[in-house]
Amino acid sequence: MFKPGIVICSRLDSERVPGKVLRRVNGVPLIRHLVAQLLPLKVPIVVAVPEAQRAQYDKALGALRPSVEIHGSQQPRRAASRHRR
Repeated sequence: MFKPGIVICSRLDSERVPGKVLRRVNGVPLIRHLVAQLLPLKVPIVVAVPEAQRAQYDKALGALRPSVEIHGSQQPRRAASRHRR
């Protein structure tokens, strides 16, 4: 049976704003704001991150951590696509 959920793909090495997802807004990491808004949906939440950055995300999620799975990947990084303006 299909079990719906949410997967958040995240990384810290953005070219325009490196580390944006861990930057603090009103003293709280941006990723924690996002997850807090999703928790009332009562569906599984998975944050997919590079394995080397897993500890940083674990710390950023803090008290919300038990409600969220963090999956790391050791796959080589592909070139990021360029945004056109």
